[in-house]
Amino acid sequence: FAYTENLLGVMPLYAVWRLVGFPFDTAFQLWVFTLGALNFTAAYLLFRRCFTVGQLAASVGAALFAYAGIRVNQTMHFQVFPQFFSVVAVHAAYRLLEGELGSKAPRARVAWIAVFFASVTGQLYASIYLGWYLAFALALAASVGLLFATARRRVARLVLAHPLALVAAAGVSAAVLAPLLSRYVEVGKQFGYRPYEEVLTMVPVASAWFDMGPFSWLWGWTNKFPSFRGIPMEHEQRCGFGFVTTAVCGLGYFFGRKTPAVRVMALVLAVLLLVSTQFGGYGGFTLWKWVYAAFPGASAIRAVSRIGILFLIPVGLGVAVALQRFADRGRLGLAAAVALGLASLAEQGQTTPAFDKAQAREDFKAIAAQAGKSCEAFLFSPVQGTGPYWKYQLDAMLASLEAEVPTINGYSGHDPPGWAFTDTNLWGPEQDNRMRSAVGRWVAQNKLDDSKLCWVRLALQEGRYRASVVAASVPRTMLAGQAYEAEVTLRNTGVDVWRPEELFRLGSLAPQDNRTWGMNRLDLPGPVEPGKEAKFRFTIVAPATAGRYPFQWRMLREGQAWFGPATAGIDVEVSAAASSPGP
Repeated sequence: FAYTENLLGVMPLYAVWRLVGFPFDTAFQLWVFTLGALNFTAAYLLFRRCFTVGQLAASVGAALFAYAGIRVNQTMHFQVFPQFFSVVAVHAAYRLLEGELGSKAPRARVAWIAVFFASVTGQLYASIYLGWYLAFALALAASVGLLFATARRRVARLVLAHPLALVAAAGVSAAVLAPLLSRYVEVGKQFGYRPYEEVLTMVPVASAWFDMGPFSWLWGWTNKFPSFRGIPMEHEQRCGFGFVTTAVCGLGYFFGRKTPAVRVMALVLAVLLLVSTQFGGYGGFTLWKWVYAAFPGASAIRAVSRIGILFLIPVGLGVAVALQRFADRGRLGLAAAVALGLASLAEQGQTTPAFDKAQAREDFKAIAAQAGKSCEAFLFSPVQGTGPYWKYQLDAMLASLEAEVPTINGYSGHDPPGWAFTDTNLWGPEQDNRMRSAVGRWVAQNKLDDSKLCWVRLALQEGRYRASVVAASVPRTMLAGQAYEAEVTLRNTGVDVWRPEELFRLGSLAPQDNRTWGMNRLDLPGPVEPGKEAKFRFTIVAPATAGRYPFQWRMLREGQAWFGPATAGIDVEVSAAASSPGP
């Protein structure tokens, strides 16, 4: 549970879509849309009701918060998407500290106290990363705010007016958080925390706050500049808010400098930027070294760059304040506000990673079909998989849910002690032997019954080409050095024609490219249209040495990819040829 993010606080938003009948992957997509809508709504209400900007300004600021490029660049890390709790916490803090404690009704103030603590608690349950960043920012905001006499008076009045409500709300939050945080503390003790040298690779360098990444629609070309190309772990440090957006945000804080709440927000943003930046490039000066050493839980935070997502609250506010100031200046000002708002939103556009739901379903169901036959637990290894290692781990986890059979496979920010299955891909005997040894150690270490464990080895359909195995036949016993007839039939299940001149061929496996049977490639007999079969009839020669030899083949396009499943492995028993009689 605590090896990774758990997203428990936003599980109900996913469960609703499952309960009404959507499959898990569609429900996941709808969950992401739901998070975006809630993020937008929370930010819109904060800007409208607390900072009294108009609908246009609030909408643009909220859209930046919900859909900014810095968030979209984290599409692979959906744990940093559920952030509406943080906005509600800021909203509640504002209501409690503004003017005459926000509302003259004591019940209303008690309600906002409850909302504040519930939001902080909810954020920690929804995302440990975002929850920790919220707690860190609130601590800094309190320190910054208390520098002002007005803020000190308001805090004192709040504490004196509602001491029991504050203590009770804090106590309930602590009790609710205890089961969650205690498990993370246990994992921290078990593994130790992130080494500072590892953390330093993801503390943003100064140029990272302008890096929109190579997939930005408007600014991707800037990623070729040396100042961006030299960023360590650049894919984690695409922290730019956009050049127009940054300028408009700065104008907003200049325009709103006389408003106390805007001034405090600007100061908090400045302090957060100061403490979370490396100055002078990678390995330069950074105050984060002291945060890492002193602030509770900081040594467990690896991707410091993700704190930039928290900055979207003050950035969205700065833009909203600027647009409102322009909109208040007549038609030309309104036109300028619309133009600047559209420009700010346009530069957030990113081309994101994507996946094919139908293919993903086909993959995990193929694994589940094997695991669900007679296994009480399983380990999945892709045979010559061409995708990233984590994709197969996720396939196995989904197959585990489909088949209702536990799996050894997994993927998270932490691995259990002794777990050696990060990459289970099988390319030949070396990887096969490594996996066998790893399974043996894991079974012995955890006192498992290996007779209940299945090893699912499967070649998944990958890339644009598709194939299925129709049949494969070969004599099961042979004499060494003798010639025999074999046959393999495959069906083209894709949309591309297999053409011999385009180097579609049948290739040998077990191991890949072996010449056990006298050849390692077979040419197509002719073009194979989608839906048609390719029948390979060929003569093989048994190995010269007696023994048991595997016979296995798979389609490929030379120079591009292997594709489709391999034929079932057939073990052929080769006997020594009888010696010829003497004279």
